[in-house]
Amino acid sequence: MPKKAFIDLLFLSLSLLLPAFTTAQVEGWEFTGGPRRKIRFGLNAAKQDALEEPTTPQIVIADEAQDVETVKQQKNSHNIFKIKSRDEFMKLPDRFSVLDFTSNDDFAASDDVEEEHRQSESAWWGRLYLEGFPRPFQYFRAHFGVPPMNDTAAFVMADPPNMCDEDFVPVLYNNDTYRNGMVVVALRGECSFAEKTLLVHTHSNASGILFINTKKGNTHPSGPEAHDVTITAAMISQYDGDHLIDALSQKQQQQQPVTGRFVPVTCIHNPSKTRPDAATCEPPVGRDRRFVASLRHDGLARIVRDRKKNDNNNDDDKDNRTGGGYTFSFQQAEFGSRVIASSVFTLFVPPPTQRNACGNVVDHPAADDASLKGKAVLVTRGDCHFSVKAQRLADAGAAMMILSNTNSTVFRMGIDHGGYDNSTNIRIGAVMVGNDTGVELMRLADERGDGDVVMAIMSHG
Repeated sequence: MPKKAFIDLLFLSLSLLLPAFTTAQVEGWEFTGGPRRKIRFGLNAAKQDALEEPTTPQIVIADEAQDVETVKQQKNSHNIFKIKSRDEFMKLPDRFSVLDFTSNDDFAASDDVEEEHRQSESAWWGRLYLEGFPRPFQYFRAHFGVPPMNDTAAFVMADPPNMCDEDFVPVLYNNDTYRNGMVVVALRGECSFAEKTLLVHTHSNASGILFINTKKGNTHPSGPEAHDVTITAAMISQYDGDHLIDALSQKQQQQQPVTGRFVPVTCIHNPSKTRPDAATCEPPVGRDRRFVASLRHDGLARIVRDRKKNDNNNDDDKDNRTGGGYTFSFQQAEFGSRVIASSVFTLFVPPPTQRNACGNVVDHPAADDASLKGKAVLVTRGDCHFSVKAQRLADAGAAMMILSNTNSTVFRMGIDHGGYDNSTNIRIGAVMVGNDTGVELMRLADERGDGDVVMAIMSHG
C-alpha cells in the first residue's frame, strides 16, 4: 500500500474512533485517590448531565511547550485532574465541585450574622484544632460534601485504615462504631475518595470523613460521583496525619477519644474596613474567632507515685496517686505531638554529661535501648536547638521531653528557622518548666532513682 494511502486510512480510523475514545477517558479519570478504573457506584445526575456536554482539555500533553497564560491557569486552578494513560490534564465542569474559590472583598461586619454564615459556608479551607496538639492542622475541603460541622467532633480511625480491601473494594469493618458527631479518619489511596465517602455516607452514622494524604502537600479531594453526599469531606497533609495516627493508635487514648473542631478560614486581599485589626486570613465567624482566642497551651503536672515507698501497690499508694505529690506548671512547645490531661509517665533524668540532649542520650551505661521507651525525659536548655533535643529523644523512644529553662520563666518553645518540616515531624510531646522545677525533679530522680518517679498531667489548656 502506498505510504500516502496508508496515512489517509490511519487518519480516517482515528476520526471514527475519537468520540468513543474521549468518553472512555472521561469515565477513566483518575479522580486523585484511586487506581484508574470505572466507578462502581455509577453516575449521579450531575455527572450524567455533564457527560452530554463537551469536555475541554485545559492542559494538553505534558511535554508540549505551554504559553504563559495556560501555565498560569494550571497553577491557579483547583479543579484540574490528570489522566494517567496519556499524561494529560483535564478540567472537571464547574458543577462537579461544590467549592467556590472566589475571594471575599472584606470580612463580615460583627453584627452581620448572615454574611458571616455565608463566608463560613463557602470557605474551602480551614484549620482543625485537635485537643492537646500544639498547633492546628490545615485542612482542604473536598470538591464534594457539605461544610464541616461547627461543633466538637470525635475522630476515629477507619478499619482498615485505607478503607480498601485487596481487591480494591471499599470496606469499613468498624462502621457500627460511628455515631452522629464522629468523623472517620482514612488514609488516601487504593480506592477513590468518592467510593470511601459514599460508603461512610450510606453505611455509617458518621458526620464526615477526614482523609490523610499519603503524598507531600495537600489538595482538594475530588469525586464527581459523590456530589450529592450530605456529610463533610476534607483532607490534611501527611505530616499532620502522622501525628493524628499516633494519637489514635496510642493505647492510652482508647479511654479518651481524640476530639477537635473544624474552623473554616477565609482570606481577603486588601486591609479590612469592617475589622481594621483583622489579619489577612481569619475565621469569618465571631464564635470561631473567640474559640481560637480562648485556646491555651499551659498546664499542671504532679508527681503522683514513689515506687520505693509503695512497692506493694497498697492503699497508701492509691492515696499518693491522687494527692500530696509535688505539683508544677509547664508550657507546651509549638511543635511535637499531643499532650493531654490524665497522661501518666515515668520520669527519666539522664546523667549530667548527657542532660542537654544534644548528643546521644542513650550513650551511657545507665541507659540501654529500652530505658527511655515511653518515658518523660528531663533535659536542660542550651547548646542546640529545642527541636534537635526533642528529635534525639524521639529517636531514643521517649514519649515526652521536659526542658528545664535557665530561669524560673516558661514560654512556648518555637521551631528553629528553616527547620519547619523536620520540627513538625517530631512525634513526642514537648513542654518547658522553670529552672526551680527542673532542679526539684532532678533531686527527686537522684534521691529515688530512675523509674521510681511517676508524673501525671493534671490539666492542660
